[in-house]
Amino acid sequence: MTFTVELKATESKVHAVTVFQADRAEVVRLFKVDLKSGQNEVDISQLPTVLDEDSIRVDGVGGNAIISDVIYHPPTSSDSDRKHEEAVKELQQAKS
Repeated sequence: MTFTVELKATESKVHAVTVFQADRAEVVRLFKVDLKSGQNEVDISQLPTVLDEDSIRVDGVGGNAIISDVIYHPPTSSDSDRKHEEAVKELQQAKS
């Protein structure tokens, strides 16, 4: 049996930020997670939409849990986002 823990990134405090010269920044958030014995899945939602999926790092401290995999699912566009994207495309086409 897999236990699922759901967290929202917007509900955690930013622990540290490092701004780099190449239009990038590293944002560190800390989450306290109570895991159950056995397999656990931690789902963190409301991450930034401009996230570079290759930059995601996950660490664990305390206890003897093992992180076996990290999977990133990009957010899906809502209807209002799609309408906005369509309007921008139409304006770009009209401009050219």
